[in-house]
Amino acid sequence: MRPPSSEATRPIEVAAGLLRDGDLVLVCQRLASAVHPLRWEFPGGKLEAGESPEACLQRELQEELGIDATVGTRLASVEYRYPSGPHVRVHFFAIAGHTGTIENKVFERIDWRPVERLCELDFLDADRPLVELLRRQSMLDFAARRRILKESE
Repeated sequence: MRPPSSEATRPIEVAAGLLRDGDLVLVCQRLASAVHPLRWEFPGGKLEAGESPEACLQRELQEELGIDATVGTRLASVEYRYPSGPHVRVHFFAIAGHTGTIENKVFERIDWRPVERLCELDFLDADRPLVELLRRQSMLDFAARRRILKESE
């Protein structure tokens, strides 16, 4: 029996972006006809051969949302192996800014959601760690604001 090739075990590289407007985050619902139908995700997609995650994300946001994005800080990278599907590595980036008007070009729908309500959506499993990271950061921000207000009284 031969060992599996490194190609078969290497994860699919994906880049996804976090677009924010104050306390709101842009989320996208996959098409009913897509793999993982009607599940929510952050916009982005698979890297093409020789493409950096940042270049991939710029391309994907143009294709999916019609914007020219400035890719900022890498927030996290998550590996996930779907039980009956691919092994993916998702690189999440903050989007520092963009030009153009956001329009839905490929999704069932897109929506701006408050961070604290993201957990109400059925996200792709590989995106859930970022949802949790954002929830925790929001709680820390709230606690810090509350403490500052108490100290100023």
